[in-house]
Amino acid sequence: MKKRKFLRFDTPLEANLFFDTESAQPLKTRILDFSREGMRISGDNLNELKNNRLKISIQSPVEEARKFLLEGHVCWESFNGEDKNFGVHIDKMDSSEKSELMDFVYRLWKSKIVAI
Repeated sequence: MKKRKFLRFDTPLEANLFFDTESAQPLKTRILDFSREGMRISGDNLNELKNNRLKISIQSPVEEARKFLLEGHVCWESFNGEDKNFGVHIDKMDSSEKSELMDFVYRLWKSKIVAI
């Protein structure tokens, strides 16, 4: 079992991926879990992404007009049949936005734990 520096919070969030190269349409993805340094994403239209630099727009589940923006890179990928998961390391994100998002995912995670 790998030890991580930071706890991962299971948090189903919607996001759009943009590549460093100009892409006509963003790719829709799901964030499966989120931590202080990164996230695990999954999506039907995602193929091999390893080493790609990404810009990610995360839709706030609380405020429809609110989006969180970050830049990162894909540091690992895992394929198991149709299930495609990618690890994204966060390279750049506004610290106040990161704090706001971490507060939200922590509260969501905590409410799931208490409900069990």
